[in-house]
Amino acid sequence: MSPHPQDAVDASGRRIGVIAVIERHGRLLVIRRAAGVRKEGKVCFPGGGLRIGERESDGVVREVAEELGASVAPLRRLERSRSPWGTSLSWWHCRLVGSPCFRLDPREIGELFWETADRLAEHPDLLESNHEFLARLVRGVHSL
Repeated sequence: MSPHPQDAVDASGRRIGVIAVIERHGRLLVIRRAAGVRKEGKVCFPGGGLRIGERESDGVVREVAEELGASVAPLRRLERSRSPWGTSLSWWHCRLVGSPCFRLDPREIGELFWETADRLAEHPDLLESNHEFLARLVRGVHSL
């Protein structure tokens, strides 16, 4: 999630990020961050910063389109959390629309792959902000 001059902030002045949780056939769509970006090489869900005046559901659609070249339909917000570095995160369950032909933005995305929640929770390169959400998903707090 690279800073953008139009990033939205919450009431406490913290950036707001939207995260797309996309499941297909029991696996989650995840990315590896590209070289040269913050937290490069880390594995995480796609997403990014919400823009000023943008609804969360619109922001998650925009971020997936920008990063992956795919269309999603936001189904519902699963939860809100805070990253270890202070960003307010809004986790959205999304469905891919149509037959995706992914076009990754190489400035942001190094790799895209599908993984089960259990295996992803144990991934050695998992981004710190994803651990707690995945733990709740594995425990059944959220259903996809």
